[in-house]
Amino acid sequence: MPRNLIVELRQALAFVRNIDQRLQRAIRELNHQARGARAAQQNADRAFLNAQEKVRECEEMQTALKKLEQECDETKEQYLEMKTNLKNLIETYDEAKEQCELKAEKLKGLLDVMRNLMEELAGESILEDGNVLDELSKEHEKLRPLRACLQKFVDKVKSV
Repeated sequence: MPRNLIVELRQALAFVRNIDQRLQRAIRELNHQARGARAAQQNADRAFLNAQEKVRECEEMQTALKKLEQECDETKEQYLEMKTNLKNLIETYDEAKEQCELKAEKLKGLLDVMRNLMEELAGESILEDGNVLDELSKEHEKLRPLRACLQKFVDKVKSV
């Protein structure tokens, strides 16, 4: 073989070896980048799954919040109803109190009449005078509706 050919073959072999080394380095670099890309993909997959879990948790919290809002609205309605009932009870109490005060004034007047009658009768038996007992009986009958009204009020207060 001629010497030129051997030199050229050696140069070509050195060139091929150089290209082979570059290719090996490039393959190693690509493998390294592929491993990094796979790790990044796995991290992205985990992040996506975590994000899906957070979305699910947020949806659950949103559902729970809506339920709490509904319960709050119901409680507010109950509160307003109870407030109205209490206001009505107070009005009923005030009316009953006024009626009691009026009846008390009438009874005081009746007691004054009875006291005057007793002073006039001063020696006579009260049982013999039917008018006094009739007046007392009439006033007793007048007080029955008031007692019924007061009993209703007491029942309402007890039910609350």
